[in-house]
Amino acid sequence: MAFPSEAVERAEFAISLALVTGTSGVSSVTMTRGIDGAIVDDQRAYLGIEQTATADAGTAVLEVRITNRHPTAAFTTIVVTINGTTVDLGGGGPVAPGGAVSHTFESVPCDATAEIEASGADLGIELERAVACA
Repeated sequence: MAFPSEAVERAEFAISLALVTGTSGVSSVTMTRGIDGAIVDDQRAYLGIEQTATADAGTAVLEVRITNRHPTAAFTTIVVTINGTTVDLGGGGPVAPGGAVSHTFESVPCDATAEIEASGADLGIELERAVACA
């Protein structure tokens, strides 16, 4: 009785694996480019964030103002989420360098967190900030 060689066993395994898993094309690709950057304080960041709150009994009327401090890039999307309320501040068109947009949130808990996402052609920023009720 003859036993299959190791090479034949590998070939049979590869064919079986191909039949089980399929041989279709790629369904998604993720690519990453290298960048140079530095962590800076909020006063020097590409995305300026100002909060103005009028607090009363643990909640606040909160105005959030976002300023584009990038020297050349416009932000096409600026989304702010606080306490389950999401607002797209970039809905009026791109925010050019030096431009600003704002929104007033009503009845925000003073312990809430503001989630901010901004993006442009080659730039994306995501951050969180505590609501400033002081």
